[in-house]
Amino acid sequence: MAMPHPLRAAAVAAAFMLAGCFSTSDIRTYGDLSGARGHALRVMTVDTVLYDLDRFTFTDSLLSGEGERVAAGRRQTFAGEIPLSRIVYVQTREVNVLGSLLCVGVIGLAAEATIQTPLDRGMSVYRKMGGDGILGNGSCPYISAWNGSVFVRQGEAFGTALGKGLETSTDCLLPAAAADDGIVRVRVSNERPETHYVNSVEVLAYEVAKGAGVGFDTHGNAWPLTEPLPPRRAPASLMCRDGVWWQSPATRPAGSYRDTVEIVVPLSAGATEGSFIVHAINTHTVDGAFGRLMDFLGDEELPCLYRMEHDTSMIGLLKGWIGECGLHVDVWDGSAWTTAGTILPEANEVPFTRIVRIAVPRSGGDTVRARLRMLDAMWNIDDVAVDWSDVQPLVGRTLPLLTARHNVTGPVEEQLRASDSAYARLLPGEQVDMEFRATPPPAGKSTIYACRASGFLYEWSVVGPGAVNSGRPALPYGMSRTDVVTCLLEHHDLFLSLLYDRHALPAMPGME
Repeated sequence: MAMPHPLRAAAVAAAFMLAGCFSTSDIRTYGDLSGARGHALRVMTVDTVLYDLDRFTFTDSLLSGEGERVAAGRRQTFAGEIPLSRIVYVQTREVNVLGSLLCVGVIGLAAEATIQTPLDRGMSVYRKMGGDGILGNGSCPYISAWNGSVFVRQGEAFGTALGKGLETSTDCLLPAAAADDGIVRVRVSNERPETHYVNSVEVLAYEVAKGAGVGFDTHGNAWPLTEPLPPRRAPASLMCRDGVWWQSPATRPAGSYRDTVEIVVPLSAGATEGSFIVHAINTHTVDGAFGRLMDFLGDEELPCLYRMEHDTSMIGLLKGWIGECGLHVDVWDGSAWTTAGTILPEANEVPFTRIVRIAVPRSGGDTVRARLRMLDAMWNIDDVAVDWSDVQPLVGRTLPLLTARHNVTGPVEEQLRASDSAYARLLPGEQVDMEFRATPPPAGKSTIYACRASGFLYEWSVVGPGAVNSGRPALPYGMSRTDVVTCLLEHHDLFLSLLYDRHALPAMPGME
């Protein structure tokens, strides 16, 4: 008999709240696999069978070991060989880094995958780190530009691409870029506990009238910004770009998970459409929620990750959540609110600017009413503006890539020239420095540079000592942990209740 929906939802929530913390760590080349001797391995093959190996050896084509085989939730003693061609992910376990922290992360996609790396052939490798400051919050590689003296951080790339199934590209303006001797220098760096797979990096040059700016819309189109106007009415923190951020209210009614901010912008005479400009940054609210989901999975972490990269329905659920976490821009047409566009989450360390193209409503008047809708505490907003200038999208010039050098593996130009099956991989503390050939702008114009980077990432877990394998949660009615996670992703309000009201959730009978 099927469990009634409200009971099932509450049971899922209670199971998740009672979960212990499960963590793993990783691997990626033959040489580093050799260095992992003495650590237990977890291996997942293409059929999502797990092998927990206490001892192992390997050749060019086989991994041999002893331990346990885990299939369909059942553990059996294992002693045998596993073809490397069937391995998807390999992990080491319980590697201690930075003193009291345990840093663990998936770097996967081995022989059966299409990904090529600048290293020998792909399994995944965990690299031990030292020093301070290497482990930060958030997710995504930093993009920096050389200003003639130092590299200046400009933005973050593909921060929501959690696994290859969500691979995406990000456009980032480079206002600090200086074309020294006709060369623009850009750095992509990994300064977080993640593994980044960078597919391509381009630098584009946009020629605009002197004094004009450039903004990217929600479809990656660049628009000139010539006369931005501040709002006529808005919260004081949104009236100008001054580093004073609008934030979600500190308190709200129980069960309320969404914020709305109304804005009135001036309308220029004769305008038919314009650019609604938002300067914002994402908070870290969602990081903890998805981190808890992955910790909850325990033994099912790798099979669930495989689903997130290969199962179109799971990929669709994750993309739905990315949209749910977006900043939605609505315009009042005189009788109802209509959605003009959605700015997707992008960065939580470097503020960014995005525009939504809006049409002038037929309601008339010298102002336009707009509103911003978002999930509670997902966005901090510095300012909004509108530009009604009669303009067309800009066509950027792609600068030739001259050199690209990984600070550990060497030249990676071929991996980064195009979006294809070749990737440059960045482990924490690694970076790629690139040089692009620039040309002077036409007379009377100025050049604004931008970077377009595509790829995806795997997040690592950072937990305190004693938090590993701290218990196996009881699950409702025989559900697997992947079933629970899928249920949470399918039912947004259920997941939101965990995210915002988790301390108020009642325990279910029989779930203690």
